[in-house]
Amino acid sequence: MKEFKRPDLAFRFAVPFIRFGEFDMAGVLYHGNYFHLYENVRELLFRNANLPYDRYASNDQHMAITETQQNFIGPLYYGQSYTLYLWAEVIKKTNVILCYEIEDSEHKIVHRAYTKMAFVAKEKDSFRVSSMPAELIRLFQSIENK
Repeated sequence: MKEFKRPDLAFRFAVPFIRFGEFDMAGVLYHGNYFHLYENVRELLFRNANLPYDRYASNDQHMAITETQQNFIGPLYYGQSYTLYLWAEVIKKTNVILCYEIEDSEHKIVHRAYTKMAFVAKEKDSFRVSSMPAELIRLFQSIENK
C-alpha cells in the first residue's frame, strides 16, 4: 500500500456507532462496509464546509472512486468507539486522493486506506471526467497534506 502520513490538519470524525447489520457473525466489521464509513466522513466534511453534499452526488455529477487500497491492521468490533481521520494527499484538476485512518479507543491505528476520486459530470447521455469546481478544490486543499 502507498504510505501516507496523517497530517495534524486531518479532518477528525468520532464515529458515534456502527449499525449491528454492518458486522459479520463474529462481531467484526465486514470488509465491504468500510466504504460506508468513508462516505460518512466525506459527507460530514462537506457539511462542516456548508457545501451541499447531494449537489456533488446527483444524477448530473459526482465523485467516482477510480482506485482504492485498504490495509486491515486490526478488526473493528461491534460496540466499540472509533475515530476516523480524513485528509487529501494529491489534488489535481479532475481528481483527488483521499486518505483515511481509523483509530480505536486506545488510539491504536486499526485501518488505513485511500480512495482516488475522479469528478465526473453528465454530458448528453454519459458521464465524463471533468474539472472539479473551485469550491471542491478549496475544500480538499483545507485538509491537504503539504
